[in-house]
Amino acid sequence: MRIIFHVGLSKTGTTAIQAFLDQRPEQLQKAGFWLPGQREQTAGAPAKSGNGFELFLKINAANPDAAAWAGDIEAYLRAAVEEAKAAGCEQILFSSESFCSLTKEKWVAFAQILGRFDCDYLFVLFEREPYSWCFSSWLQQVRRCGLT
Repeated sequence: MRIIFHVGLSKTGTTAIQAFLDQRPEQLQKAGFWLPGQREQTAGAPAKSGNGFELFLKINAANPDAAAWAGDIEAYLRAAVEEAKAAGCEQILFSSESFCSLTKEKWVAFAQILGRFDCDYLFVLFEREPYSWCFSSWLQQVRRCGLT
């Protein structure tokens, strides 16, 4: 089993990638890709937050009980693996811009949880030239919020 994490940096086409994935669930499943939570919108999730938003919430949760926190994430991932196997898929894909906001400490703790699984992992990030990113980000704020 391979688990792919699309860590969608803002303004790098993440929404377009997620829309593409969301429009093709049957083709993706036939190709062996499982997208947990694809058709569900997590309560409180930003629009187009990707199918990985629920996992992000679990990773980013502030929980004083580290064992319970890790157990919750592990159970979520194990359920995703079982769903993928039942659907005949060998690859799981989680996509969310929110993954970018995780702290180093959260990534390190999450990596320890991933070590409990007999899976291969692939992390996909796209980057963008900084000046065009700044302009695009500013333009989006102007359009959405009228900021100048």
